[in-house]
Amino acid sequence: PAPRTFERPGRKEAYLAAISTYARENPDEEWIAGGGWAMEYFPGGSPSKEDLDRIVPDRPVFLFNRDVHGAWVNSAALRIGGITAHTPDPADGRIERTADGEPSGMLQEGAAYTYRDRFLPVLTRQDWEAAILHAQEYLHSLGITGWQDAWVTPDTLAAYRSLADDGRLTARVAAALWWERHQGLEQIRSFTEQASWGSGGNISVRTVKIMTDGVLEKTTPARCLSPTTTVVAATTLGCPIWTPTSWRPRSPSWIESVSAYTCMRLATGPAETVWTRWRPPRPRTAFPTTATTSRTSS
Repeated sequence: PAPRTFERPGRKEAYLAAISTYARENPDEEWIAGGGWAMEYFPGGSPSKEDLDRIVPDRPVFLFNRDVHGAWVNSAALRIGGITAHTPDPADGRIERTADGEPSGMLQEGAAYTYRDRFLPVLTRQDWEAAILHAQEYLHSLGITGWQDAWVTPDTLAAYRSLADDGRLTARVAAALWWERHQGLEQIRSFTEQASWGSGGNISVRTVKIMTDGVLEKTTPARCLSPTTTVVAATTLGCPIWTPTSWRPRSPSWIESVSAYTCMRLATGPAETVWTRWRPPRPRTAFPTTATTSRTSS
């Protein structure tokens, strides 16, 4: 079935109505999977499993939020994943919990990604092609003729390439290949190969996206403690995927200064020389705490 587009509702009931309708119209689907919901319509940005249980009690539900840094799940999905009050948070993510420690129905960062990789059905090339064409139709209706896709795997790149080859991809696409967090520099040779066979026509493959931590709105970005800090809640330290020391022996020092994520340009030479130096971010300007205003009169 065609993906369902949420129409930017002003309340969570509109999301629940869309999910309920989809589940009712697709009774044979083993999973209800998708995403696109906005955190601002839920207390603290975290919806609850009970809301999903009320409308889909008999099948697992897994829905990424619109920034794809967390997923909303129901009780059936938690049972399949074996996630209980005794399940520890992964090193690169967090399981949101109620006051008594029970999973509340929200998986952050690595908790969501690992769950997806382990339990959700694998999408076929036809699934990816249908999703790309659906997105393209919607974006074209808004006058948008090109975009950057910042999470391109070999499967999604193959779907883009297939659509471009048969003329169905009418948009211009800049594809950023996805750096797998549980792999290392051995990926670089694969990136150069993908850039070779994936580029051409209206598809450009020249960057790799490296996600190093989470997002501010869910207190998951990696942050440093001040030397004067004595007490801090564990959740305020964020969800770093790598530490600077894990990169230092193997990669240029400049990557340690990148805070949220960066892109690495793909060189045209051998895989061993694929790293292209990226200028480190400039130090932030210290703004005065009080503002002054000057006026010029003629």
